[in-house]
Amino acid sequence: MATTVVSRNEIERLLNELEPQMRDAFLEAIADITDEVVLNDLVERIAAGDIDGAIQTLQIAPPVFSRVADVFYMAYLNAGNVVAGDIRKISVPKSRMPRPEIFQPELPGGGKLIVYFNVRNPQAEQYLRTESSRLVTGLTDVAKESVRVGLSEGMTKGQNPRKTALDVVGRISKKTGRREGGVVGLSQNQVEYVNNARDELLSGDPVLMERYLGRMRRDARFDAKVRRAIAAGKPVSADDVMAMVGRYADRLLQLRGETIARTETILALHAGQEEAMRQAIETGKVDTNDIVKIWRSAKDGRVRDSHIVLDGKKVGFSEYFISPATGSRMLHPGDRNHGALPEDVINCRCHAEYKVDYIGGAARQIKRLIAA
Repeated sequence: MATTVVSRNEIERLLNELEPQMRDAFLEAIADITDEVVLNDLVERIAAGDIDGAIQTLQIAPPVFSRVADVFYMAYLNAGNVVAGDIRKISVPKSRMPRPEIFQPELPGGGKLIVYFNVRNPQAEQYLRTESSRLVTGLTDVAKESVRVGLSEGMTKGQNPRKTALDVVGRISKKTGRREGGVVGLSQNQVEYVNNARDELLSGDPVLMERYLGRMRRDARFDAKVRRAIAAGKPVSADDVMAMVGRYADRLLQLRGETIARTETILALHAGQEEAMRQAIETGKVDTNDIVKIWRSAKDGRVRDSHIVLDGKKVGFSEYFISPATGSRMLHPGDRNHGALPEDVINCRCHAEYKVDYIGGAARQIKRLIAA
């Protein structure tokens, strides 16, 4: 009898609960950075041509992203607890159980498996320390780089230092009282998208302005103004460009938050599953040879081709899933600790299903005991 440990529904429930929390934690961290900036200090550093000093005024540091790491921890812990809970629910049918005096040492409590997830296990603690550091350090480095790219763009063009500062950290919204439309927290590519969109709108070139209308994350409510500018052969007004580009930047930041949340939450959930199963093996409650991992894709039009091929693939607990497109090795979807490339990890929505042959394992245990 093979029993499935952790259904897709349970992983989806945890993902739906924790992914928005991680996204919001990231966006709130970026808002904290931009809201706390002393604008005059930033402008002064820009005017002096001191990019490093300008970045330092924003005080971007790993502790700012600690709430993102907290959600990662919760996803890891919850997934591990769910796996342990699933194993505890397993009872071997009495009709298949051997004599209690033989079976009892391995399965106390009448054939029930008593398993708990220990997040303080040294290997679990090491994993969380390593991954939390990687996560917050990566977010910190990207945030600093986004500022550097934004500042360099403004300074290269000889813009007014105050305008450059506002383009980077955003302008205070009259509605929310918080800064909006900056580039802090965007990836380097996204900062370049924002800069290019601004240039397109200010160019007065119909071809370039049409290119802006092809940007998927633009706010289409402004399209009529762009089309009128194209018809008139004139650039979009500076005030309208500021609003359009600001909204575009905000949507890209939202997208980045969603991408980070999806990728990191899935990783934490699957890593928690894997660790809980490892602990069950380590304590002798489950045998490695009785576990099969199955790759399950989301089975919709957004699944990458290589993961469609992997769908249904079965491997042993300690074995890797191997991407047919890149050769990436993964212990579970989202795993990047064994050289997996970004195209196999980012935004992956697949999951691993574990099947445990409890009856077969129990029978082998009994044979060993009898033989002894």
